[in-house]
Amino acid sequence: MNNSNSIKVITTYLEMFEKPKFFFEQKPGTSVIRAEKPTVSFYRYLYNTVGASWLWVDRRKMKDVELRTIIQDPKIEVNVLYVGGTPAGYAELDLRQPGEIELGYFGLIPDFVGQGLGKYLLTWAVDAAWKKNPKRFWVHTCSLDHPTALPLYQKCGFTIYKTEEHYDGSAHGRLVSMNVIRCTEKHAAVIAPLFDAYRGFYHQTSDITGAEKFLSDRLKNSESIVFVALDDSGKALGFVQLYPSFSSVSIKKIWILNDLFVIPEARKKGVGEALMETARKFAVETHAKGLQLETGIENITAQRLYEKLGYVRNVETHQYFLKV
Repeated sequence: MNNSNSIKVITTYLEMFEKPKFFFEQKPGTSVIRAEKPTVSFYRYLYNTVGASWLWVDRRKMKDVELRTIIQDPKIEVNVLYVGGTPAGYAELDLRQPGEIELGYFGLIPDFVGQGLGKYLLTWAVDAAWKKNPKRFWVHTCSLDHPTALPLYQKCGFTIYKTEEHYDGSAHGRLVSMNVIRCTEKHAAVIAPLFDAYRGFYHQTSDITGAEKFLSDRLKNSESIVFVALDDSGKALGFVQLYPSFSSVSIKKIWILNDLFVIPEARKKGVGEALMETARKFAVETHAKGLQLETGIENITAQRLYEKLGYVRNVETHQYFLKV
């Protein structure tokens, strides 16, 4: 049953009964090696690092002895992808059920996301599984996983055979109760301290008065759209600001997602994702072509969030700026 401490989760089950018609080709500088008897510490490193953004919690809760029994079972294969000698992800094959293999866990360490390695590792896992001649190879994913996970499984030959919907309270403590609203000019004073802190992240001198005036002017003149996340007491947890623009080629509107900021104590609690989802829905409602954003090269946390939500880094064009 739904309650305030739970979130709706859709789980999708996929399977295949024969090897797809493709071949695994190893990339230079990579290798996939089975950890024959992985230590608990090494496995926790893989599990916690790969699953940090996707609310992987089941094995975090296990005692060392319980976890060791599973991962050192001869019928559990922890296959680690290495890139340049560094662990980049893993694919865990579970052979404990006679006649079938489950892809129990699969994913990349965040530093290696966006390099085409997800499909590469999954292709390897499919090839490795069918070399064992199972009757069935299957996997399940859920709506908490990376948004490209489900289509990737389908591209690699899996087909959906069942979906389930339930409410999961395991993420409680990482989520916060909030209300995301669209701002008007009267909200400028509420957002100004956050906007000032956001500018501080980019090494700008603090100026709350200037921040409030800037926001007030943008909102009063309908020059930007701002959404703010408020907790139950009305405290501002974070904001996102969009500026309108247009694409001449597609002759459509686009929105520039210029600013996103969450206060430190509310980070990793779903606030940034909620603000980004609100921005996405607004872009859909206004029939825009899409959302465009940029972030600092050193802002790894933001980059992981954007890629988790399906944003694709532009590697086809260069951006220029003329200071006047």
